[in-house]
Amino acid sequence: MAAGRDRAPVPRRAGREGSLSAPPMLVLPLERREESGPGYRNDSLKSALQTANAGKNARRKYRTST
Repeated sequence: MAAGRDRAPVPRRAGREGSLSAPPMLVLPLERREESGPGYRNDSLKSALQTANAGKNARRKYRTST
């Protein structure tokens, strides 16, 4: 039982380190959007929709070209 308890914290620590390293990259753009104004959330949603639509259009063009 003791061996299992010793092994368990290792993956958790690795996960925490990964999560700590990742958010700074995500937090900075969100702060910039908040500074832009109350519509920062809508802007992010629009950009996400644009990227999704761009991928769909690219697939459609590829299908028609082949």
